[in-house]
Amino acid sequence: MTEQQYKELLNLIADYQTQPFYSDTAFWISTVIGIIGVYLSFIAFKEAREAKQAAKAAGSVVRLQSITIDLTEIIQRLDKLSTELNYSETRDFFNELNRRVRRSISILTTDTIYSSKTSEILATLVNIKTNLDNVRQNGTADQTLLAGTNLYYAIEGEFSSLSGQLADLCGLLEQKTLEQ
Repeated sequence: MTEQQYKELLNLIADYQTQPFYSDTAFWISTVIGIIGVYLSFIAFKEAREAKQAAKAAGSVVRLQSITIDLTEIIQRLDKLSTELNYSETRDFFNELNRRVRRSISILTTDTIYSSKTSEILATLVNIKTNLDNVRQNGTADQTLLAGTNLYYAIEGEFSSLSGQLADLCGLLEQKTLEQ
């Protein structure tokens, strides 16, 4: 190559390397757009996380309200206990009551706020079952006549305690709902 060709080649290269890429306005415009995009993505991520936490809190409140409603219904049924009971009806009523109460409080037993109250409730359910078993009828005529009264007095005190304990638990649940 001749000296003239080298100069022409250098001039061509110099023409293509006029300015560094970072001095071009298109570079800075695309950089600013990229930074804004990353910032907006971060904001969207942060808001999505906050929305998730809010949804969990709302779900917790709905769950506590559902339990409170169920327990209130149980309390109302306990308040209408009749003295004219037979063993079969009483046993069925207790079984339904036992199942519903245990299902309602099962998710509360691990929470320290409710653990002592749920333990009391479970102990009362055991006492009701024991009292019910102690007055089981053997079918004689005298026991059949006194069945309703005997059954009522055998379980009424424990049912009254259970009603109060469930009301206390409802109060704790309502307080927790208001805090959230």
